[in-house]
Amino acid sequence: MSSASRGSKQSRLRGEARQNRLAVLLAPGPRLASNVRARELAGLLSRGDTYDASTFTAAHRAFKQSHNLVFGKLAKSFATPTTRSVFYLEGVDGASTAALRRA
Repeated sequence: MSSASRGSKQSRLRGEARQNRLAVLLAPGPRLASNVRARELAGLLSRGDTYDASTFTAAHRAFKQSHNLVFGKLAKSFATPTTRSVFYLEGVDGASTAALRRA
């Protein structure tokens, strides 16, 4: 494995670990309130969105683009004159929204 590949994998794993920790800190339900937890959450949130499509490989960007195309077609096929809503999570790049608008 090349050093660039290892660096990319490590970066991805760090991002996933950060996202998992954010999920724990933001999970509903009883939580122990503490200044340490509050500072940890504030620090993690201050780094911005963890979804950064510019870090994806070309193959993964192509996969995401084809996924969004299918998502747009699926949403359009289930739309009715009174219901045209779908729920989805969007990254800062807005690629899913753009695909839905094109559909």
